[in-house]
Amino acid sequence: MRVRQGASLFALIGMASGLAVFASTCLTQTQAGLSSEDLLRPAPTQPIGSYDYFGTVLSPQQAAELVSSRGLDPSDPVSYQRVGAVQITPQLLASGENIFFNHKIGDTFGLQRVFGFGAGFARILPEVREAIDDLNGQPTSDLHIRLRKDLTVGSRVYPAGSMLDTGLDVARGASFPIGLNRNGNLTCAVCHIAINPTDGR
Repeated sequence: MRVRQGASLFALIGMASGLAVFASTCLTQTQAGLSSEDLLRPAPTQPIGSYDYFGTVLSPQQAAELVSSRGLDPSDPVSYQRVGAVQITPQLLASGENIFFNHKIGDTFGLQRVFGFGAGFARILPEVREAIDDLNGQPTSDLHIRLRKDLTVGSRVYPAGSMLDTGLDVARGASFPIGLNRNGNLTCAVCHIAINPTDGR
């Protein structure tokens, strides 16, 4: 009986491993067709007044036809919401920009108390400020800091005087890195924005 159970368990493990290899191969082949140019292409702009329908840009006429095809009234704004069509308005774009640049990601307990991001950033804040001052208002896509004292990160100790690449972006004339708030909170912009070091955009 134990031999049969062992053989069954071994067969299940073998099948699971085979499926994992097959899935991994399929995913790798799908992604291999993408060039870095495809991945770095900017998101399409959506004209004011158009509608976003799950990633597809629809003109107002196309959106109205979609709503009508579902048996809803195209003169009622709620009908567009019911089918999942979102109208692109200046207010919507401004709200998205505000969230991207200013709203913290994650929860304060996880990032601050568990991972200690705020406390850790506070330890290098003088070096960050000094490095930004040394830029003399110029932009950078990778702020370099020189440690004033030893810094322990995990099991590694960086001695005082070490130069570190932070990867932080600083806009032209800015006094603080993009995507970081002075209280240590992160926003989406800290990872998803890059400054062009030549023109500061």
